[in-house]
Amino acid sequence: MTKTFDFVHERNLETIEHVVVFKNKCYEKINILKDAKIELHTEKEKHKPAFDALKKIKMLEKPYQLYLGGYHEMEEERDAYLVALDTLKTIGYVTAVQVGELSKIKSSVENRLSANDAEIRELRKEIRSCNTALELNNHIEEKMQGLEKIDNGYEQERVTAKEMARNLMER
Repeated sequence: MTKTFDFVHERNLETIEHVVVFKNKCYEKINILKDAKIELHTEKEKHKPAFDALKKIKMLEKPYQLYLGGYHEMEEERDAYLVALDTLKTIGYVTAVQVGELSKIKSSVENRLSANDAEIRELRKEIRSCNTALELNNHIEEKMQGLEKIDNGYEQERVTAKEMARNLMER
């Protein structure tokens, strides 16, 4: 409950309407981030053959070097390494600089996807906090109404007791 109050206070959500508006803005941001995520996945898919080849090259670099150093048991790994290298060359990544640029592109896409996912998770967490604040507000309002009924009941009993006392004194 304290976390919810802190959440509401830190964001200056003074009324229920403010909480609802904040929650709706979170949903809007999530929709924007989902669109961006689709674009990032499209970019990743566009480069998928190159990314896959790059991954194989990095994974098979040491076995390839071992093969070149005389460990001919690594022939399968060497063949897979050369196929991946040919794939990169066919796509247009011939030089080490171009392969380095491809690595940067891959890293950038993965970092942006990760940041996007983290932001979506954070927004969903804030939506849950808004829902909790709204539920607590409803609970508090119900309790307040109950207290008002009890208070009105006591007031009614006091009035009745006073009237009874007056009636007794008048006799």
